[in-house]
Amino acid sequence: MSTQKTPYVDRLAELESLVSDSGLLEDLKARKRTETDKTRSALAAKLAAMPDPSRELTALQKDAERAAAAFKASRLATQEFERVMHEKLSASIMTRMARDDEPQRILNELLRTAPSELKDFLDDIAFARELLRCAVRIDETSNRTWFGGRTKLTTTNVPAISDARAQLDDARESILDLMKNGTVPSAEAVKRGEAIMEEALRPLFAFVDQRRWEQRRIISASDLVAEVSGYH
Repeated sequence: MSTQKTPYVDRLAELESLVSDSGLLEDLKARKRTETDKTRSALAAKLAAMPDPSRELTALQKDAERAAAAFKASRLATQEFERVMHEKLSASIMTRMARDDEPQRILNELLRTAPSELKDFLDDIAFARELLRCAVRIDETSNRTWFGGRTKLTTTNVPAISDARAQLDDARESILDLMKNGTVPSAEAVKRGEAIMEEALRPLFAFVDQRRWEQRRIISASDLVAEVSGYH
């Protein structure tokens, strides 16, 4: 007896029927669902464990805002510190300038309010120095020697005039010291000034006639200068 081959489709249908009848297909499906559920549960747990991007971005934004606010506050504080520093520095400079200028201001006021006689003494000293400048002499003479030659002899009063001018310079400093000394009464200051001038003018009269000097306030200064220079 020849066996007829069962078509493939029919055999497959029969196989599915046998599996279905045996309950294996449902069991396979159940196992597949269980495995899928485990995988999905693991993925859900992993997702839940991951940080929320929106929350992380919000936190980062807040951190950035706090950092910006702190930076702004720091810059404002720095600007305030700089303002205070410049104010203090300017005040220090102005105070130092005022302090440094104050002694000179006081000295100027002492000079301004000094007795007029002392100021006249300073004018006299300046005029006396001018007369001494005009009184300078340098003379040269020639003499014949025993052997018929000639010698030149130079005579000058420059050393004596230099000494006289140095004495006048010392007197000027002494008069200025009196003018700056506010503790000396005016009458006493004038008396001391007169003594200083008497001593300082003594060398002058070796070159200037004392009588003419005493007339300096009533005669022309240019005439007196001309006399001392030798033009009169």
